Amino acid sequence: YVCESSRKDVLAVYDASGTLRLFDTEQRKELLLLNPEEHGATSEKWCAFLGEDRFVYFNKNQKVSVYNYRENRMEAEFERDVNAMGMWTDVKGNYLVIKENSNLYTIYGGQTLEKIGEMMNSEMGYGETMLSDGRFAYIASIRGDDLKVISRVLCVWDLNTAQMLLKYEFGDAFVTEMKELDDVLYVFSAIYSDLFMTAISLVDGEKLLETVLEGQYPEEGGLYLREDSENILCITADCLYTVSRDSGKAKMVSGKGDTVLSVLESGTDDYFLFFDNGDLYLLLPERMVLYDVRDQFACVTKENSKISFTREGIWVLATKDNHITFYGTEC
Repeated sequence: YVCESSRKDVLAVYDASGTLRLFDTEQRKELLLLNPEEHGATSEKWCAFLGEDRFVYFNKNQKVSVYNYRENRMEAEFERDVNAMGMWTDVKGNYLVIKENSNLYTIYGGQTLEKIGEMMNSEMGYGETMLSDGRFAYIASIRGDDLKVISRVLCVWDLNTAQMLLKYEFGDAFVTEMKELDDVLYVFSAIYSDLFMTAISLVDGEKLLETVLEGQYPEEGGLYLREDSENILCITADCLYTVSRDSGKAKMVSGKGDTVLSVLESGTDDYFLFFDNGDLYLLLPERMVLYDVRDQFACVTKENSKISFTREGIWVLATKDNHITFYGTEC
């Protein structure tokens, strides 16, 4: 796996040998190298960037390590539950949340690393998402006596007070993704062969709108919001849609074949789409056109698992490969 800092200038790379390393994409140098005996961050959820200078990870001693990679020093270390399942941070580095087990989350102040409080839930949570203004969301799976899931409930907490702010029930639908914009949480959920895009107010928990995309299933990471657009880009396994943030009206823009790995905003309402086969397309939703612009980006690998953008250019992680390829941009 690969995860990146908020500035996208440092990558955390975990490879098949069990080695975890930090790599500075601007200076092209390694900042930290941990062999399998030195860490326990074998999952992407078991490490995170905290602010613009620290990296947090589970180590082999049942502890959480906080490493300051700007100053090249271990900043802190504290205990974690033997069954700890993940960690999350906010973009500004103000909060660190550790999932101690399926029912308990511990909240730490990002600057002091002191414990602020705990979030307890009676049901197992998944899909954890750090929101703005010190809020945290997850989906609780409510089970019956036979342990089968009978309902899924969105839970939003205030990290400062460790109090639950709101709940919203999705019933049988399986929630796959959540993203926030302007105090509204946009949620992808699926049931049978239909995809739902639901907008929920983070102020009072009310449903603002809901759009059904019949016969579709969400693509992982297929929900894209932008502040300068009235429309939401929704990417399903088969198609590209835009959904109005005001009316909820959906418009199918284009069909698609391969998986979209990354999206870059272009102008007003337009996007560059990078596919897992290395192809680059320009999506013009208003014209309902998907332009082939592969002449602007010659990707040398045809099976890729991640593509991202940095200040210096583009990095690509090929599938079943031991190299990350960097592409510079021309001025």
